[in-house]
Amino acid sequence: MKNLEAKTTIEIEGVILTESAIKRLKAFQEKGNEDLLSMRDYIAEAICFLSTETDSLDDPRNEEIYMIMSTLGHLRQDLNDLRKP
Repeated sequence: MKNLEAKTTIEIEGVILTESAIKRLKAFQEKGNEDLLSMRDYIAEAICFLSTETDSLDDPRNEEIYMIMSTLGHLRQDLNDLRKP
């Protein structure tokens, strides 16, 4: 007989939380949201780094860098919704 571990999934308003998503969210929220806040700091540092790369206004990569910065900025804001109140 195989020992099968029960898999946990939770559906809330059409959102499926898998076992791995639940574990990740729990890790984000532990120790006063420490990991989540740390991730937000890393994203902010990445945005700052990328902004220094756009010093050359004629660089054709600037548009791509601005798109990456914008996406990272939105992701950083979205992470706020995962914080434990």
